[in-house]
Amino acid sequence: MAKIDFSKSDLMESLLNVSPLTLHQLQNTDIVIIGQPASGKTYLADLLKGEKQDVIHTDDFLQKGVFLESLDGIFDAINQSKGRGSLGQIVEGVGGYRLLRKGVETGQFFPKVVINLQITEFKSEWIYKTERPDKDYKKVLSMMKGNAKVLDDWANLYNPHPPIFLTVLNRW
Repeated sequence: MAKIDFSKSDLMESLLNVSPLTLHQLQNTDIVIIGQPASGKTYLADLLKGEKQDVIHTDDFLQKGVFLESLDGIFDAINQSKGRGSLGQIVEGVGGYRLLRKGVETGQFFPKVVINLQITEFKSEWIYKTERPDKDYKKVLSMMKGNAKVLDDWANLYNPHPPIFLTVLNRW
């Protein structure tokens, strides 16, 4: 598992320095970007997106407390993207944790690359105090703990197509 630090200004260069894949290869494959809220998942997905690659935002499918239905919607979006001739999908968002687990459990989805995007605890708390003061940070911490459990469950499943797994610390 590779671990890198980067700032927004050199995000792509740093990611490509540790990835065994070239940018062209990343832009033609299935990628899941996971990480806590405000870690830069959408920003990274937009940077990585290839010409014939779709970006699927799991947050667009999440309904409060309804995970199974939202996963069905995400799987449908992936299948529709493939049906349109997409060379790969970038699936990003906190729903990616459950997507990974359910994809292996059902044999429906095996991304080639998983990018686990992280930020420091200090940065996370600062973002919620300054940019998202209306959000309950304790709920965010609870959700992150639950996502860590789901990721651990996924890692312990038999996966016939294990992905390249990159952990990236975003220090922007």
